[in-house]
Amino acid sequence: MEKRFRALRIIATIYKIVAVLILLLGILFAILSVASALMAGAAMNSREFAGVMSGGIMGIFVGTAVFLYAAVIFLVLYGAGEAIYLALAIEENTRESAMRARHG
Repeated sequence: MEKRFRALRIIATIYKIVAVLILLLGILFAILSVASALMAGAAMNSREFAGVMSGGIMGIFVGTAVFLYAAVIFLVLYGAGEAIYLALAIEENTRESAMRARHG
């Protein structure tokens, strides 16, 4: 049976690829946020442990927020891609069932 709606298949694949890229970039930026906050805290108060700790805590909060945001965007985009594939599978199955019903 021929595959129809080639453009929708391409769009669904692009959604899924972009979703994975956003998740990977979100993880990278979360790690960089924690590291840069630790370095900034250490640079501002190089003699005080509290400066390093406050920078680290803020970095962890920012890194967690960045990661959660990236994870939500990942889920939305990946889910959109899967929803398109689901609609295409339903269309293919319906078309195949109709053909079988007509031919015997």
